[in-house]
Amino acid sequence: LLENGDEDVTRVRVEGDDKENQRRINEEARRLDRRQKLLFEAESSARRNAAIAMKWASLFEKEIPLDLLNDMEAQREACLKVIGQKDELIKEFQLVLRSKDEEYVKSLKRWAEDIDSLLASMTDQFRQQQRQYELETHEIERVFKQERKELIDSNKMEMEKLMDSRSNMEQEHLDQR
Repeated sequence: LLENGDEDVTRVRVEGDDKENQRRINEEARRLDRRQKLLFEAESSARRNAAIAMKWASLFEKEIPLDLLNDMEAQREACLKVIGQKDELIKEFQLVLRSKDEEYVKSLKRWAEDIDSLLASMTDQFRQQQRQYELETHEIERVFKQERKELIDSNKMEMEKLMDSRSNMEQEHLDQR
């Protein structure tokens, strides 16, 4: 029973450790991927922002209102594109955060199931051990009662012999008188 208990605990611990190691390996790969995306976004955003900033100076030189309007509209589109790409990255990271929350809840449920499994196993082992001790106690009591009965019978027989011997000796003593 003790070996089974140790095996159950070890099995649950090994499975949990293995799942956690796999999760950490996968999470590290995803973290590196997100970091790479952030670096790429920062780099491309810096380039686009620099291009937008350089175009502002040329806008001040425009004299024709229609050209100025077209160039300002192009600037606005470029700014919206930068903002859109940043918003996409933000949405992606929010999805990752939501999935991590869900993964955490699932992990808590798995841990609760593992603990429930261990508790059930421990309860079963306790009951088996208790039954085994009860059987051993009943066997010890049975053997003790049997030995006690044999000892009482043996002592009774010895007492009867001694009483018979005494009675015989008294009779002989009376006969001799």
